Amino acid sequence: MIILAGIKWIFNGYLDILLIYAVISALFIFILHKIKIRGQEAMGDGDILLAFFMGLFLGFPNIIVAFYVAFIVGAVIGGILMWFKKIGRMSPIPLDRF
Repeated sequence: MIILAGIKWIFNGYLDILLIYAVISALFIFILHKIKIRGQEAMGDGDILLAFFMGLFLGFPNIIVAFYVAFIVGAVIGGILMWFKKIGRMSPIPLDRF
């Protein structure tokens, strides 16, 4: 998907600035990835590549909106799962669980 997004933006002529957005997005998620919560990683490795793709495909400011919506939806789903006692406060929520 990263290659397809790059090809799309090469033809549109915006690849240089979108690469910067993609690297910044991936770096942001990489920093979040390195945060440890009680000895466990907060995010997985695939999230870094997903953030790179999103930054390349969406650009600025859409990437900020996408991150905001993703964090809010994740918090709501996590809250619902905790409400119904499906997970605990420190339980990981992998995407393949759904």
